[in-house]
Amino acid sequence: MSTAAPARRVRITAGTLAGQHGTVVRTSTDPHGPYAVRLDSDPRAEPGSYWPHEIADLTPNAMLVTDTGESRWLTLPTDTDLLRAAAATHLGGQAVFNAHAVHCPHGAVFGLAVRADSADLAVNDYAQIILDTLGGEVRPELLRGPVLFAGPEGDDGRSTGLTDRQLGALERLLQVLRPMLGAPAGG
Repeated sequence: MSTAAPARRVRITAGTLAGQHGTVVRTSTDPHGPYAVRLDSDPRAEPGSYWPHEIADLTPNAMLVTDTGESRWLTLPTDTDLLRAAAATHLGGQAVFNAHAVHCPHGAVFGLAVRADSADLAVNDYAQIILDTLGGEVRPELLRGPVLFAGPEGDDGRSTGLTDRQLGALERLLQVLRPMLGAPAGG
């Protein structure tokens, strides 16, 4: 007998699909039993069965910031094609990456993704202020709609993701901005 599991993001660590990311959709009532995992690479396929030693938890590596100041920590795949598909899902349309890369004065680098068709969406003051503050300059083109803060591309073309420290810093900036811009206190 199986029970429903909360949305738990995992990486497959063994077998031919090692390195793939997915979501646990069912767990066994036996704590040492298998997990049913739906892979990001084939979301319409039946979930595969994996034993606890064949999966590892994924940690958040990106943050979605809406134009209302809400934020969601996300775990995105590092593979370029899967990353673009996941970003498009979270943004609600085709994603454009690093249209506004941030090279902070202290050396940190953030990559951004925005919707390709964002011209008619509401200005995202929250993401814009973060971009202007961290990037050390004001940019003439305004960010519109939801904005995905992610890590820069590595030498291999794969996303490096944001660290827990970077995600925490972004969340603290949003906590300061929300009362100033009139958003609810929570993200």
